[in-house]
Amino acid sequence: MRFNHLKINGFGKLNKKELELGPGINVIYGENEAGKSTLMKFLTAMLYGASKNKNGKSIPDFDRYKPWGLEEFSGRLEYTLDSGENFDIYREFKKKNPVIYDGNKKDITKEFKENKSKGIAFFEEQTGIDEETYLSTAIIEQEEVKLAQSSQNAIIQKISNKVSSGDDNISYKKTMALITKLQGDKVGTDRTQNKPINRVNAEISKLEAKVRELEDIKRATKSSDTELEIFKKNIEQYEREKDEKLKNLSENSAQEEVQEVPKKAPILDYAILGILILIVALLLVFLENKIIGLVSLIAPAFQIVRLVINDQKQVEAKHLAEEEESKAKEEKINLITEDIKAYEKEIEKMKKDLYEIEFSKKSDEKSLEELPNLVQQLDSLYEEKAELESLNSSYNIAKECLELAYEEVKKNISPQFSYNLCKTMEKISDGKYSFVKVTDDEGLVVELENGQYVSADRLSVGTIDQLYLSLRLSAVGEVSNEVLPIMLDEAFAYFDNERLRNVLEYLAKEYSDHQILIFTCSNREEAILDALDIDYNFINVS
Repeated sequence: MRFNHLKINGFGKLNKKELELGPGINVIYGENEAGKSTLMKFLTAMLYGASKNKNGKSIPDFDRYKPWGLEEFSGRLEYTLDSGENFDIYREFKKKNPVIYDGNKKDITKEFKENKSKGIAFFEEQTGIDEETYLSTAIIEQEEVKLAQSSQNAIIQKISNKVSSGDDNISYKKTMALITKLQGDKVGTDRTQNKPINRVNAEISKLEAKVRELEDIKRATKSSDTELEIFKKNIEQYEREKDEKLKNLSENSAQEEVQEVPKKAPILDYAILGILILIVALLLVFLENKIIGLVSLIAPAFQIVRLVINDQKQVEAKHLAEEEESKAKEEKINLITEDIKAYEKEIEKMKKDLYEIEFSKKSDEKSLEELPNLVQQLDSLYEEKAELESLNSSYNIAKECLELAYEEVKKNISPQFSYNLCKTMEKISDGKYSFVKVTDDEGLVVELENGQYVSADRLSVGTIDQLYLSLRLSAVGEVSNEVLPIMLDEAFAYFDNERLRNVLEYLAKEYSDHQILIFTCSNREEAILDALDIDYNFINVS
């Protein structure tokens, strides 16, 4: 595509100015502060609008280019696409949307989609390139050249970024490092400390151990219920057996009292009885003086004594037997009493154990009251861990996608960039540098004439500028479905005449299908183009 005609009613310091642009190279000349950069900004503002956001700048473009003391803040641009279609754009910068006409001056504004924040993105729809990409490829502004002059390393980094990520403002390594750092800060790993995943895992381990302990207590409590029942049944059994023993003891004791052993009949009592009988017999003999009576009495007396003595022996034998029986019963009572004491002792011990089990159970039951809350906390931690693992997975997917994109960019862009780099270096250095490559570890390296590879930061600022220019130019053909105009604002200010000659010749030959707008305050471009007999359109804006 190419820009044909532009009419500036009021934009920055420019007002009531019309310019015709031709195909190929256009040298737009003007003294410093004449408005060359403003003219270039007008072209991009016509395509994308003048933003009221700072976008990293100290002043928004809308405020910066709004004319002082003028009502008009508008303009018109005519351009032609590669298809040959012509369009005429009129834009009042105070309004959100422009008015778009086709080649027949028919209003076709409504045929384009409207973006809520940016308005009608007609140019992006026509060319497939957004403003940010267009500014970073097809337009090289004066500020970027100054950056190259002040910092070679910054430019080299931009070149490496362009090759590795496709965008000179995005570093693959820094992006990957940033994602990894965010992943470490927001999630953490097994090797980190005090990060979210470490904290969650530690709390989960602590709570799991506590829950396991309480669940063991819960199982033990159930077991203790059975144990308590056994203890209670055993106590009841022992109590019954004790009561049975007490009953036996009571019965045996009562029987012992009832069957008390009778007292012994002393032998003396029986002897006295015999003597009394004998005296009575003697008296009778004395009184009656009859021997027969004596004899008859003495025999019964002795018989009585004999019977008495025999009876005494029986009584003594019976008494001995009863004493032995009483002793046996007493021993039995003693044994029963000892059994009762043993039962009482065992019952006391079982009651003590029962109390301890019941006390422990009550303590365990109180501890178990905490279990539902701990389980709930554990579930929350599991959810938090799952979220962290999901976030970690997202970071890993992002890194994988970045890695795949990186490899794809290197595969698709790096060869073309390397080709252009080598070709440009060889051209502008008169064959001194013929091979350039970008490595992951060392960045941009250049092969010297002796075959040694050196870092590009050892090259001159002018050479590095050429590399940067070449990369941006080579990207133009990759980002749009149109052959876009290339705008260079004082891009050759730091080139010597030899390099400027080589670059202009290179542009005329390699980019002949592009419209090239060179904004300059020098006559060198004009003189060299004349010397090289290269056609160009000269425009003086002073």
